[in-house]
Amino acid sequence: MSGKRRRIVILGGGFGGVYTAKHLHKLLSKEDVEICLVNRDNYMTFQPMLAEVIGDALGVYDTVSALSSLLPKTTLYINEIEKIDLKGKKIYLVCPFKKQHIVLDYDELILALGNATDFIQLQNGVAQHALRFKNLSDTLILRNHVINVLEAAATENNPQLRQALLTFVIGGAGFTGTEVAAEVCDFITKMLKKIPCIKKEDIRIYLVHSKDIILNELSPSLGKYAMQLLRKKGVTIKSGLKVEAVTPHHAILSNHEKISSKTVISTAPANLNLVLESTQGLPIAHDRIKTDPNLLVEGFDHVWAIGDAAHIPLPDGSFAPPTAQFAVREAKTLAQNLAAKMALKPMKPFQFKPLGLLAALGHRKAVGELFGRIKISGFTAWLMWRAIYWSKMPGLSRKLKVLFTWILDLFIPSEPVVLNINSRKTMHHLHFKASEMIFDQGDLADYLYIILKGRVAVVKKFEGNGEKIIKELEASNFFGEIALTKDITRTAKVVALESTDLIAIPKDEFLVMKDNFLELDTFLTTTQESRLEELNKFKKH
Repeated sequence: MSGKRRRIVILGGGFGGVYTAKHLHKLLSKEDVEICLVNRDNYMTFQPMLAEVIGDALGVYDTVSALSSLLPKTTLYINEIEKIDLKGKKIYLVCPFKKQHIVLDYDELILALGNATDFIQLQNGVAQHALRFKNLSDTLILRNHVINVLEAAATENNPQLRQALLTFVIGGAGFTGTEVAAEVCDFITKMLKKIPCIKKEDIRIYLVHSKDIILNELSPSLGKYAMQLLRKKGVTIKSGLKVEAVTPHHAILSNHEKISSKTVISTAPANLNLVLESTQGLPIAHDRIKTDPNLLVEGFDHVWAIGDAAHIPLPDGSFAPPTAQFAVREAKTLAQNLAAKMALKPMKPFQFKPLGLLAALGHRKAVGELFGRIKISGFTAWLMWRAIYWSKMPGLSRKLKVLFTWILDLFIPSEPVVLNINSRKTMHHLHFKASEMIFDQGDLADYLYIILKGRVAVVKKFEGNGEKIIKELEASNFFGEIALTKDITRTAKVVALESTDLIAIPKDEFLVMKDNFLELDTFLTTTQESRLEELNKFKKH
């Protein structure tokens, strides 16, 4: 790009990316450079206070700020990243309105994408059935789900299903898991005032943690205080365990305990962003990009990395933790070093001592540790938590909106409204453990199932003769088509014989494919006739 205006491209619109752009505009205001920022969403999420959206302590939009308002001088690309070409110094972006890439050249590249926000690499049903908590959409989905299961439980007559609807399992008790558990607990308490047929003692909330004490980043005494407070709220803490697997019916712990639940929330540590993971040439250590102390990626003189995705060495031999307070300081150092490099001046290594850590525990309680030695808890810690994070929210208008929301929350109760942005059924993946029922005879027909892995048994109930296995199906087979094509209830029960992964295709989509593809229709008709013949043979015997 010699002879052209120099272009600095920032990937990621979190704390690291946004604050880097801000500092670069100040430092390079007299330089002929273009600063571009690429992000999937057109807003920045204020992550530390995201849990408060669950219980309506903050509104849906109170934790987000438009990138166009934060960075008026930055060229914004609101696109998914398809590929990073480090050798060619190009970024390939996906445009939803045309079938071609947007190709973005760069002179300097800043990687601030953070960690992955999906569970694609997690096994044993976590990806398929656990609710995640990472961004604003995850928060809305979780809040909607909590409302839905409580309202469903209010009219459910089956005691086993009712208890599963009223049971909540949170995996991981770091800052995120602990704060989510506290907010879910408080939100359910608010909801029960509007659903008198559900009693507080009917609710089961489990917080599963691999260590003996939660909030391991803080002193053990504060972790114990947090555990005591959560137990008073009604949370059962399962210490020394992990959520090993998740199915549509259960959370299965590492000690093989099965908890019947329709709500499992996973806050397990995320992996490296998939785009970064697939980029050839990046040095990776501990699922993060290795940098030198100046924040340059090892082996490159024009690629930088900060934030959750960066493995940044500190002067004391440790590495920078993935927290907002570090990302903001890293952004400032990176901008200064990039400006120094352009001016042919020496760069300086990143160094910063954390000011402290705070964790909210819901209902005006929190715990915290300041400067590594001052421990605070209770109402005082909660006030400090709110004051500190409120002061760091970007923009005066955002601060005022949040302040008024908090004041109104003291006097006006929250409304448990479900915001269903897309209620249409879509194809999705399912995971079942051995002996779990996929559907029962007489159930409504809603999906066609394709077996990806594992084995299932088709079981028929006969009057006076009990149940009989009429067929076993393995990977690459399908089932559930008879009830769908005949528009009747399920004619048999299907049970997993071992750990089984399925694809579920909704009835409407299946019928469209069947009616419009002659070969598929013929194949399904032949298979269906064969299966009905087998069923008739069993009836005769």
